[in-house]
Amino acid sequence: MYRTVSLGEPPARVREVYRVAEEALHTGACAAVVGALASDVEEAALVPLRRAGLDAHLAQRFGYGVSAGYPPSWLEPLDIVRGSTQRLAAGMVFCLHCVLKFPGEFGVMVGGDFVLHPDRLEFLDPTGTELRVL
Repeated sequence: MYRTVSLGEPPARVREVYRVAEEALHTGACAAVVGALASDVEEAALVPLRRAGLDAHLAQRFGYGVSAGYPPSWLEPLDIVRGSTQRLAAGMVFCLHCVLKFPGEFGVMVGGDFVLHPDRLEFLDPTGTELRVL
């Protein structure tokens, strides 16, 4: 699970960037269907980022497979990133996240783990992705 927390009320700019990151996560997740190319999932997530002029701030791939792992690597071979020719299949478990960085200012990360079923994508965090303010 991911938890994004702001210590104190965040500035309006942080809230807006976070909102766009949530939209990118949702848009990418909607593209994650059985048979889809992994690259199409990240490309879908880029649409709201490009519209908001934030795509240059995407700090890493949009997602990766999750399974049992052993050091030195804990990542699955599944890379949900532009250029991937891998296809999604029912039963896959993967992390999707939108990580936006503004060096010297702030960063946001929205995401979590999902299970792809034959007819739907299940988000494994029942608490959602809202920004928590402490």
